[in-house]
Amino acid sequence: MNPQEIIEQAAANWHSAAEEVGQKIVDLGADAIRRLVEDATTDGQAQLKSSQKKLVEWTAALAEGTINREEYTHLIKSRVSLLKFHTLTEAGIAQARIELFRKALINLITNTAIKAIT
Repeated sequence: MNPQEIIEQAAANWHSAAEEVGQKIVDLGADAIRRLVEDATTDGQAQLKSSQKKLVEWTAALAEGTINREEYTHLIKSRVSLLKFHTLTEAGIAQARIELFRKALINLITNTAIKAIT
């Protein structure tokens, strides 16, 4: 085969493999998002559970007049500030998952291209 025929054959093979690559990209993305949603849901529920006792105490104190609205808001802001550190950690985990997705995508395209030309 001459170089032009090789290029044309590779292009034809790639077109036939492109559908497979497209579906695998969807699968990779769906899996990454599914894991992120599962982790975020589990984490959010755990954070609510761990904060519930304090929230009940602070709300009761507000209702009784033991603390005022400003003090209550301060307590809530303090608690949320602690949770922000956890949120930043989650963002780091999400970034790591994005990197894994990127690497998987590179491997998928590379392997599919090699398969198409061999």
